[in-house]
Amino acid sequence: MNKLLPFVVLVVACVPVTPVVSSKAVLGPQRSEVLVQAEPQPVALEVVRIFTARGFPLADMQGDGRGIWLHLKGTRRTAVEPVDPNLDVVGEIAAALDTANGDPMQYVGAVHDVTYGSAFYVRIEPRATGTSHVSIVGRVIRNGAELCTADPGLGPCVENEDALTEAPGAAEADVVTGVFAELRLGGGVLTPDPRPTPEQVAAGDDVAACRAYRAEQMMRAHRIEDVKTRASVLGALPVCDP
Repeated sequence: MNKLLPFVVLVVACVPVTPVVSSKAVLGPQRSEVLVQAEPQPVALEVVRIFTARGFPLADMQGDGRGIWLHLKGTRRTAVEPVDPNLDVVGEIAAALDTANGDPMQYVGAVHDVTYGSAFYVRIEPRATGTSHVSIVGRVIRNGAELCTADPGLGPCVENEDALTEAPGAAEADVVTGVFAELRLGGGVLTPDPRPTPEQVAAGDDVAACRAYRAEQMMRAHRIEDVKTRASVLGALPVCDP
């Protein structure tokens, strides 16, 4: 065992804790919010309907003087994960050393079922008359607990201390993108989709399209008289990296 001590020290650093980020960190601010041509309450009901159809029903709702908070959550999948990855690596090293010394040994680590889900926080605020601003942040749930992200103002969470078998924020980003796509399909979204079309990506024109969209949105913002609505449009401008 004394021969294993240097390995044990190294192994503890070999299985790092997975950093946890939200859908907003994956998508960016401009793809995490939209302007909708409707009052907050009907927008909230439509958002709840869309999320529920995707397996994330409404868990809570709160209203204040500035708008509505929706909290939606649901389970996505169950994975089989090692109970202690660090211990498993130590055990595998010990087994390899024993085998090398003429004593064949096979190490089998303990595993358990881990359930993954997603929680979404939707903020809906009125802007100009008949217009609502919708922002969505999603974060991963592991074994029933929401894992903390850097986003302020969300609900209770726990700090992650494990190596996860999925990339946090990625599944939630896909759901947010789908929700906004369905809202756009309904025809009420005022904010154009900032993503390049598949044809533009294939032709290498996505950066040019992004810059054109940014210029168009800046001109549109300067024509908006309502200060809050103008600020929302400017705040959702994409960053077009060369």
